[in-house]
Amino acid sequence: MSKAFDGHYRICYTHGMEDSKKQNFIRNVLFAACIAAIIYLAFAYAIPILSPFLVAFIVTALITPLVDLLHRKFGIAKKLSAIVLVTVSYLILIGLLVSSQTGLFSFGQNLWAKTKIITEMMYT
Repeated sequence: MSKAFDGHYRICYTHGMEDSKKQNFIRNVLFAACIAAIIYLAFAYAIPILSPFLVAFIVTALITPLVDLLHRKFGIAKKLSAIVLVTVSYLILIGLLVSSQTGLFSFGQNLWAKTKIITEMMYT
């Protein structure tokens, strides 16, 4: 909209090119909001389903160069080295998960004990 003075102390608006700019802006904002909603829903619902595949992809991407290295340097069969490295990597991942869960469990126990002490101090 272009502004024009109509002889009074108020501003009149004449319709022009800026209306389509506003409509394009609103369309673009709505489009971005829809894309953001789709991405949020994808992460909220698809990640729990796709996470095992994602972990497998990452492990494979990390292990493939090691398998090739073992095959070239030491002549170990690719299948054997792949099986050993995949087993070792998953054992490491399981160990990390167990240790982190144990740490969270002990943290929760300590927090619960401290909460009991604080509430006893407050009410005595």
